Amino acid sequence: MQSEVVELTELANGDYSVRVTYQFQGRIWSSIQLAFPEPKEYRLKNFRRTWNGENVPVERMEAEPGYAFYLGSNANSYIAKHISSLPWTIRKHSVLVDEYKFTPPHYEPGNKSEIYPGKFVEYILITGSAWDGVIESIEVIVKLKDGNCSRIQIMDDSYWGACEDDGVWRVILKNVNPNKNIRLVVKQDTID
Repeated sequence: MQSEVVELTELANGDYSVRVTYQFQGRIWSSIQLAFPEPKEYRLKNFRRTWNGENVPVERMEAEPGYAFYLGSNANSYIAKHISSLPWTIRKHSVLVDEYKFTPPHYEPGNKSEIYPGKFVEYILITGSAWDGVIESIEVIVKLKDGNCSRIQIMDDSYWGACEDDGVWRVILKNVNPNKNIRLVVKQDTID
């Protein structure tokens, strides 16, 4: 995969809108099945996928009670997955876009944590380790409704990013085989 750009935007109601744009280089000579994980902490809503500008049917598959799906080479489990078949293409450059929304659950830290309570926001990157080779570029952008990215707390087991002058939190990774996710806790804002 050439690149992955993830945009997480906090909405006025506290939900998050997510848009992920994947850029692929090279021709794809046969159709491929692609799965997107759904974490146990929250359900993905209104999941949509386009492939080179065309809508692609997506099916949500839920694991049987007591079971889970394992995606990627990292043995992490997921309660559901969104799957679709992408048609072959002779294009030298292809674009896949996934879009969905979710309601982040409340996060309450333990006694010894330096993280404040807030909303748990995660984007799963580690399933990207299943791609053949490294991902040349991953960019994750988080935009909060009040533009105050100082409300973002980065969990220890996350890739680290930075708050920029325009109020956006961003992380850029180059030539990576992901072994972590983006895991944040967003403190409650003062605007309701």
